[in-house]
Amino acid sequence: MKNKINEELVLLIRSMSPAEKRGFSLYSAKYRAKERGEKNYLELYRRMAQLGEGEAIPRVQEDTADYLIGLLTESLLFQRRSSAETEMRAQLAAATLLHRRGLEKRAARIFEKLYISGLESCAYEFGLDLLQTQIQLFSSIDLLDELRELMVRRNALLDRLIKHRRYDDIMLDLFRTLSENNTGKIKNIIRSPLLRRTSNDLRTEVQRLHLLAHAHLCIGETTKGGKYHLQLKKIFEDHPAYLRVRVHLYLVIVLNTGIMAYQSENTERLLESIESLETLPQRIPGFITGIDRDRITRYVLDMRLRYALLNNEAETGLKLLPGIRNCLRQDKKTEPYRVNYLRYNTALCLFRRQRFREALGWLQPVIDDRRKGYYNQKTYGLAYLLRIACHLQLQHEETAEPLIRSFRRNRFFEPLRKNEQFRRLLSGMPGNLQSKDWLL
Repeated sequence: MKNKINEELVLLIRSMSPAEKRGFSLYSAKYRAKERGEKNYLELYRRMAQLGEGEAIPRVQEDTADYLIGLLTESLLFQRRSSAETEMRAQLAAATLLHRRGLEKRAARIFEKLYISGLESCAYEFGLDLLQTQIQLFSSIDLLDELRELMVRRNALLDRLIKHRRYDDIMLDLFRTLSENNTGKIKNIIRSPLLRRTSNDLRTEVQRLHLLAHAHLCIGETTKGGKYHLQLKKIFEDHPAYLRVRVHLYLVIVLNTGIMAYQSENTERLLESIESLETLPQRIPGFITGIDRDRITRYVLDMRLRYALLNNEAETGLKLLPGIRNCLRQDKKTEPYRVNYLRYNTALCLFRRQRFREALGWLQPVIDDRRKGYYNQKTYGLAYLLRIACHLQLQHEETAEPLIRSFRRNRFFEPLRKNEQFRRLLSGMPGNLQSKDWLL
């Protein structure tokens, strides 16, 4: 299967013209640059595209090759839509010019042809621009019957645009908005009835549910996000063939389901997530790679730590320390922001057992990773807060005071100060640290 996918990738790359390759580069830079990991795929493609016709294109991992094929196809379709609309807009400008020069009948034939072409290609925005141009032209010469017909057409087209907006366009809008972390715009997009409609295509349905789950998490609706993750988990478990080729995505979905169960204090669902991960190698034998096995180990340790914290059994959580150290020792810097979940939860267990110096040691890599660009904002903020608490417990006031000032003044922490998980963290702190005054 791997060879077949690689051969398909090679065939697709070599079939592209230089203009299409340039178009792919521009498309990726403009629309997909913020996607996690996109830079590596783009650089890989550029290296392959630079090779001559007679040279061998290096083989890549199956998931990378499959991803590249999808991205290249998406780029080619986008270029085709863009070039078709550019041509139609040029014809619209020509028809407008002819109408103003007195060739109304010839212009009318072009307008009608463009209107039909726009409907057939679902270019509804172009259709609205076309009708608006005609309305302006006919308003100046008082063609009332024609104007009424144009207004009816425009209203019908507006209804069609609202009800049948291109699925891929709205998905792309949501993806871009998630990258920008614009919560107001995210709320507007996920209200679209189109996103509530299930797709018959399995891959599209998985993408829809994954984006919706991420969107609800971004705006703080953990319960709704959890429901979408449970639907995703069920899809994978009902389709073993799809699970075999998208193992990594399934692992991330189960991890997120466990994290949301932890945040909503649902121990039963958290245990279900742990069991799903532990039994995965038996359910799809032969399809788990070494990297996947390492991820399963790390995710299970992370969720077992969370389970111990949820049940106020920090001592039980610390029994996992040898396994955690071994896991991090073998780690090859994959998914650093998820590795930091494990470090933070270990530090929290140590803090609960009043082993503050050890906790600081586990928190330091989480703090350092922000400078390298590997961080999740909430995990970093929680680690920063726990670091302050450790210094206060050790009576390191000189170290703690500048950290507290930075926490109060730094805009980076602004959206985190009201986070419920921040407040919950304080409930496990001894003595006067449970007071929230020093946070404000």
